[in-house]
Amino acid sequence: MTEGSHFSRTSVVVVDDHPFLRLGVRRSLATSPLLEVVGEAADGEEALSVVRQIRPDVVVLDLQLPHVNGLDVMRELHDERPELKFVAYSLREEPWVAQEAMSAGASAYVCKSSPADELVSAVEQAAEAAAGPARAVVSRAAPTDKVVAPPPKSLRLSEREAAVLQFLARGVTLKEAAARLNIGVRTLETYRARGMHKLQLRSRVDLMRFAEHSGWLLDAEERPRSE
Repeated sequence: MTEGSHFSRTSVVVVDDHPFLRLGVRRSLATSPLLEVVGEAADGEEALSVVRQIRPDVVVLDLQLPHVNGLDVMRELHDERPELKFVAYSLREEPWVAQEAMSAGASAYVCKSSPADELVSAVEQAAEAAAGPARAVVSRAAPTDKVVAPPPKSLRLSEREAAVLQFLARGVTLKEAAARLNIGVRTLETYRARGMHKLQLRSRVDLMRFAEHSGWLLDAEERPRSE
């Protein structure tokens, strides 16, 4: 969705699969005299096409996109244009998600629940070429050099929930994990669901990334445990 490619102001492309959210971002960025939204995309594939066509200065990018996720979009475009700046814009507030975004090439990370001026500020800072890549993770996330996911005990996981999630983070199947813990698969799924909810994780991929970034890739106890 091209609107032009030559502006004295910093050019921005907004990528999100929700049209009303894209509209809200456009309106927020329009309050800055330094920024100009020059295009939009509703999914990862469209984002790759639009950014390659328009060649903006900054991309405001949701991480959870149809077809190609935001992390892969950033990695691919960053390889092509290292100077391109990304501001990750997500519902997720966990520090490890912010770190994942920064590792993929984001200059800043902003939660969608944050005030609009925080997003505007992040985009403006990301656009400052003289300052180099911004390393700040803004809005309810700590700076990347301090991003450490909280250990399971601080989230009040039971011993059984922790054991189940540790097995699954290591790639063990549900059936195998249930056998090792001497419980039924349905019971294991209950522990998994409770533990994932406490950690605010949505998938096994999320769990594995959490384990990697938090240093939680430890061997689970193979003996049965009680609550």
